[in-house]
Amino acid sequence: MGTTPEWMQVLEFGVICAAAMLLLDAITDREPLAWPNLVATALSSLFVGMFSVFRWRVLHGGIAVLFFGVLLLAFGTGYVLRRARKRAESLQR
Repeated sequence: MGTTPEWMQVLEFGVICAAAMLLLDAITDREPLAWPNLVATALSSLFVGMFSVFRWRVLHGGIAVLFFGVLLLAFGTGYVLRRARKRAESLQR
C-alpha cells in the first residue's frame, strides 16, 4: 500500500496540484468558489498525486481499489457539477 514517505509525497504533490488548479480558477474567474468545486479539486489533486508518486504500481494490489475509487469519485463530482450548471443555465433562460 505504500510507505509513509510515499504517502507524504502524495500529499505534497496533491497540495501543489490543488493550489495550481485553484490559482487557475481564480485567474480565469469563471464562477465563484463553492464546496463542490473544492471537492472536485481535492479529489483530482489526490488522483494526480497518487499517480505521480506510485506510477504504474497504483494499478496493482490493494492500492488499485483506492485509486479507482478516487477516480470514480472525481468523475462523479464533475458530472454532478456539470449537470447542476446546465440546470441552472436552463432555468435562467
